[in-house]
Amino acid sequence: MIFYLDKNGRGVCYIIELKVGAAFDTKKADGEKETLEICRSVLGPKLPFITNFYLCAFHAKDRKEIVNGLKGRFNDDEVITGQELCDILSIDYNEVVEEESQFQRDNIIYFTRAVLQNTKQKIYPISEEDFY
Repeated sequence: MIFYLDKNGRGVCYIIELKVGAAFDTKKADGEKETLEICRSVLGPKLPFITNFYLCAFHAKDRKEIVNGLKGRFNDDEVITGQELCDILSIDYNEVVEEESQFQRDNIIYFTRAVLQNTKQKIYPISEEDFY
């Protein structure tokens, strides 16, 4: 949840479900929306804030991509991109993406080293010809 004062001095609360990728599981979308709606209906009346919910697909290029990816289960005003989330939080989207990319590279290297160090079997490289 994000709490802040808007430009008119009103308190705003955003309840956000964050999806790191832009690949969508439409089977879960209805449940995710229902959970967000329940959170808003329970918390909204208890908070002195305007309360809204959003599903954020961090790597989606625009809201249309998210709405289409979720097969219309969320409306355009119920989704935001990672760029929009970073704008709300006043952080640099490109910096976050670069740092995330570095973590992914580091994780792949770590995993590969761990597998190679801990395996008792010899690993043989395969080529495309091995499948024909």
